[in-house]
Amino acid sequence: MGTTNIFCLPYAGGSATVLTDALTQKLNSSNYTAVPLELPGRGMRFGEECVLSTEDLFQAIEPLLSESTGQDESYYLLGHSMGGELLPHLYHKIIERGGTPPKGLIICGAEPPEHLALAETDEASLLKEMKKGGATSEEFFESPELVELFLPIVQADYLLLNSLVSQIPKQMDCELIIINGEDDAEALEHHEDWRNYTTAECRFFQVAGGHFFITENTETAAIINQHI
Repeated sequence: MGTTNIFCLPYAGGSATVLTDALTQKLNSSNYTAVPLELPGRGMRFGEECVLSTEDLFQAIEPLLSESTGQDESYYLLGHSMGGELLPHLYHKIIERGGTPPKGLIICGAEPPEHLALAETDEASLLKEMKKGGATSEEFFESPELVELFLPIVQADYLLLNSLVSQIPKQMDCELIIINGEDDAEALEHHEDWRNYTTAECRFFQVAGGHFFITENTETAAIINQHI
């Protein structure tokens, strides 16, 4: 019997390998394998055109998902921030295409769909948001070359997020595991509303840290090891 795959979608501007690297430190390798769902424009797919819609998103990652979504093998989807916002839409896309739905969604640092608001996508607003998030080094902001290279990726991701504001997904039939940093007030404000998006169990966990808790400590992996 093989391990259960946990496919990971990143936060805006991020690489999925950042999540899988963080999880793999403490994930029980006998039971789980963290697999990056790398989006176009970053990591090994740097240089590819970024996606701007959920349809394009699904087409971009479908080849990697197809091995698990077309058979009875169980798997989970994990998303952090933007990745978490995308998971319900990805769930329904998988079902629409005749794939096997995930056993559960692990939603980290993400607001329920009805609480999403349109974000400003101009350069000044995006740089301000990135500084506030705290996941980007000061060296980035001090380098015009890096800003010119990577800011379009963040901008594309925010445009993708803006497209979700008018797309309230239907209920799902899989378990939801909601994980937030105890210092992430924005994500915690309405987190219990995630209950409305599944007919199955919805469980809530808080861990040490802020919005980027998933890279700040190993508690997310511990929750997976103990509770799924």
